[in-house]
Amino acid sequence: MKDIETRLGSKKSKKTQILEHEQSLAKKLDGVAQPNSGALAHRKGDVLLDTFLLDSKETEGVEIRISKKDLTKVSREAREVNRRPGLVITFENDHANEWVMIPLETFSELLKLE
Repeated sequence: MKDIETRLGSKKSKKTQILEHEQSLAKKLDGVAQPNSGALAHRKGDVLLDTFLLDSKETEGVEIRISKKDLTKVSREAREVNRRPGLVITFENDHANEWVMIPLETFSELLKLE
């Protein structure tokens, strides 16, 4: 019984895991993780970069649902801070399998910079 309690007690909350992932993402991309996962009125998005504002979605499964509402939200918030929008998708326990969704127009602009 004690072994089960030890394992359950050491398990991190989902919110803690999400915040740690956002911190890790910000560090990888040389950005800043927004306080409270962007829940503050003046600090939207999850990670702020020089040219992008990123929201992050994670799943424990093999698929994830992204709605137009999700994309509209990150686009609006990015415009408000004069950044380009991006949506990071992470399949948990497989951080080698992370993706970033950006608008086609932004992708086209980035291709022209090469």
